[in-house]
Amino acid sequence: MSISASFRRSRRLSRTTLGLLLVCAPYANAALPGAPVDLGLPKAPQLLEVPGSPQPATVTRSAAPTKSTKKPVPVDTPGTAPLPGPIEIPKPKPLPGAPKPIVDDPGPPPEPAPDQSEPPGGFDEPFPIVFSWSERTQRTATLKDHTISANAISAFDPLPEVVHVVGGFKEANLVYRDADGYETTIYDCIGDDSVICAALDGRVSPDAKKVAFWVTFARDFNPKTWTNYGDLPIPRLGSIIRTQIHVYDIVTGRTSAWDTPTGQWDLHPEWISNDKLIFVSNRAKVRPVYLPGKVAPTSWALQRHTANVDGSDAVNIGPHDDAVLHPYVLSDGNILSANFRADEQLSQGITTIPNQWWMTMTDQFGGHEFTVFGAHGKSYTPADKTQHKRQQAIISLHFYGERTNGDLLTGNYYRLNHVGGQGHVLDIQRLPHGVEGAGSTLFPDVTVINPYGQEEDNPTRRDPKTGRFYGKASWPVGIPGGQVMLVSAEGFCYSGLRPKDANDSFLKGGPGCNLGIYRTTRIPSRHPDDFIRIVDHPDRHEFSPDIALPYHQIYGKPAPDQQVREIQRDEYGEAYCTLEVIDATFAELYGNRPKKMPCRETGGSCIKAGYSIPKDLAALAIYEAAPNRVPQRKARPEDVTLDGHKLTLLGYARPEQDGSLAVRVPCETPIKMRGVAEDGTVFVRDQITHSLR
Repeated sequence: MSISASFRRSRRLSRTTLGLLLVCAPYANAALPGAPVDLGLPKAPQLLEVPGSPQPATVTRSAAPTKSTKKPVPVDTPGTAPLPGPIEIPKPKPLPGAPKPIVDDPGPPPEPAPDQSEPPGGFDEPFPIVFSWSERTQRTATLKDHTISANAISAFDPLPEVVHVVGGFKEANLVYRDADGYETTIYDCIGDDSVICAALDGRVSPDAKKVAFWVTFARDFNPKTWTNYGDLPIPRLGSIIRTQIHVYDIVTGRTSAWDTPTGQWDLHPEWISNDKLIFVSNRAKVRPVYLPGKVAPTSWALQRHTANVDGSDAVNIGPHDDAVLHPYVLSDGNILSANFRADEQLSQGITTIPNQWWMTMTDQFGGHEFTVFGAHGKSYTPADKTQHKRQQAIISLHFYGERTNGDLLTGNYYRLNHVGGQGHVLDIQRLPHGVEGAGSTLFPDVTVINPYGQEEDNPTRRDPKTGRFYGKASWPVGIPGGQVMLVSAEGFCYSGLRPKDANDSFLKGGPGCNLGIYRTTRIPSRHPDDFIRIVDHPDRHEFSPDIALPYHQIYGKPAPDQQVREIQRDEYGEAYCTLEVIDATFAELYGNRPKKMPCRETGGSCIKAGYSIPKDLAALAIYEAAPNRVPQRKARPEDVTLDGHKLTLLGYARPEQDGSLAVRVPCETPIKMRGVAEDGTVFVRDQITHSLR
């Protein structure tokens, strides 16, 4: 049992198993764009039952959290006292079947899918863009006694993705390209020998007057790039000094930089309005979740923050985040983020930790968080059955966008091994706010924009007519006319290219990999030839584009909707947060994997022997998850457990007869939950860390 998967954040039950559905409700009747529907839960939340207290105690924090003095309760021991009073348990509900295994064989290219877009061409007017570029490696090398051709070696070029987050990739410049194709360098790292850096992720303000971006600065170059077959002489950024957010004024040509000390990482800025940014940062100086036998993909926790354009008034809106990448502000004002969620399957013995990235959504203050895609299993079947005849893997969901029809966009790729995160680009039909999925699989309708691509760790497919590789895609951006701008990667673009095949004959005259920026003319695409080139030089990789038009020319409004924070307060005027669970008795189960990691503790796929849900669930135990202050490699062995954090018991909350509950919990505080039997025994856990605004 993965109660981790069971406390899914959702505002409304679909007709399927959503598990123990967590709802973060920091507002009182907040009239937000895209606001969740009314759950019909109790208007006045219950108070936590605190062990050892003669009367139920209020647990509330309206300011900065104070350090708890309670001692952590061990994982699998009973609580401090039996839980008082009986509880009515609703009847069990059916559970979904286990997902089918992912097919490792890439198989033949899928049949062409019916055209779902506007007429070919759509929006034909040229438009200005901002993008980054790195030099495409073109030199010979020797690997395993084989000569790697100058054309093939670029299949191993390191570019930013979920493993190479702040460094480990090639130098990069940031460029503004006007509608006539004239390019202006906004930030020059490649041509400036006095600095080692990469300028990345230029994002255009709603009024199209400014560009926010970040620069990562390194002390040195690492002269080699690792591959499965040995090192290649491809220089990349070495040890990182800091990453710093900059703002470029398109009108004046001037650039300003935030004040960023050595060791601080501020990156991935995105515009909430013309005056406010969301970004991710390690400035809280906490470490990500501890993973027994594994390590998180970043050494510091990267948490969501908001700030003014000059960096002032920064606020941490994701204090529970382990690692979040590339927040994206939707037209309704809500925010998508690539969220590292390996703690969800700790006891299942995950083999590829850096692939565990889900698409999550919050409001502009970090509240109402729920998972949009990625939480329920690791494979899906595209909505259009003619597009694919097999299940597709859900791997790293990263690089987000929004079509003008409201559909969500994401890249989907296997970490590290595909140049710059290339794989499939997914078009996800948006469901009502807070609903994670529909149908028996709990998935929204998904269309693969480049179905001939390859998202898994398998060889790239060939065009049977030409013998050349179809390539892959990523970095989607919505553009006028309902079409999508994206990065199209020509070539093999996979580090699994064997040394004996790294030659022009095997590549049929194509490159090892060449990234360029294109736009679609139909969705889904039938062949890479139906893309229209925007910019693609054979000597460089162009990536991470953004359209530099005013927002109203794309989405028909001057900026993303602005949300108003309405704080709920008690009769004494104290602000508080409410944890709402739709059905604590409705569990999503996963099969155990004892050969990977025995169920030595309750958690993940394991339930304590002799217990079951819903029969034995009497209450939820709610814990504060203490931040990890030292790297996992320096932590005491007894601290590296399946909990991922040290936990302090805050109290218990009893579900209503229908399984729902609403309980006051500390605000701005990472929390975890567990299922507890009537005698106080903890027998199942939710491993996801949450926090409420």
